[in-house]
Amino acid sequence: MKNLKVFTRQPAYLPGLVFFDQLLQVDKYIIYDNVQYERRHWGNRNKIRTYQGEQWLTVPVIQKNKRSQTYAETLIDNNTHWAKDHWKAIYLNYAKAPFFKDYAPFFEDLYSQPFAHLLDLDLKIIEFIKQQLDIKTPLILASSLKTKKNDENKTDRLAQMVKELGGNMYITSKGTKNYIDAKCMESYGIELLWHEFSHPIYQQFHGEFIPYMSAIDLLFNYGGRSIDIIRENTKDPLKFDQY
Repeated sequence: MKNLKVFTRQPAYLPGLVFFDQLLQVDKYIIYDNVQYERRHWGNRNKIRTYQGEQWLTVPVIQKNKRSQTYAETLIDNNTHWAKDHWKAIYLNYAKAPFFKDYAPFFEDLYSQPFAHLLDLDLKIIEFIKQQLDIKTPLILASSLKTKKNDENKTDRLAQMVKELGGNMYITSKGTKNYIDAKCMESYGIELLWHEFSHPIYQQFHGEFIPYMSAIDLLFNYGGRSIDIIRENTKDPLKFDQY
């Protein structure tokens, strides 16, 4: 049987290169949209490179009395001028970057649209960057699958989603080490692997390199060559028992 690798993670705003490196390593990628929204995580924020160093861009969301809301349920607080501010920050810091003009129309239009749900905004950006990088891995919303929530064993839910998609290998990030249940995965006949990520170093428009910016930083600086830079640093997943 052909190995089929699956990865899951929550939605992300202006994702970094690690997100797209993960996409390159799997056959199917689950966006975990029906789990509880995490505050101060990547769902509504990320960083860009500026003349001074780095800057957080954060999408304001409505959270009052909504502690148990999922990513799919999370609404953007459009009572502020966040979209105008984000586009202004991107424009001011990247307008003179080598390939900014190739992608500027998309982002200018994006930030003029009235998004209500955070998930819709995140997916719109992810799909655009994914297309520019020519990555074919399909994105699948967890909410579209038959597998339901299991509070008693989160790994059991993950395993069932993997099997529902025909997978027999699950790649996870090392940050899940404290709660992933290897024996549960094994009981489903799923091989557990760790995602290995080596951040590429490249010439940034503003000088000395700073890692872990949004992937738009690489796109604006290298355009169509961006995917080659990511691929050159992509490592094979590491066996669970080797970590």
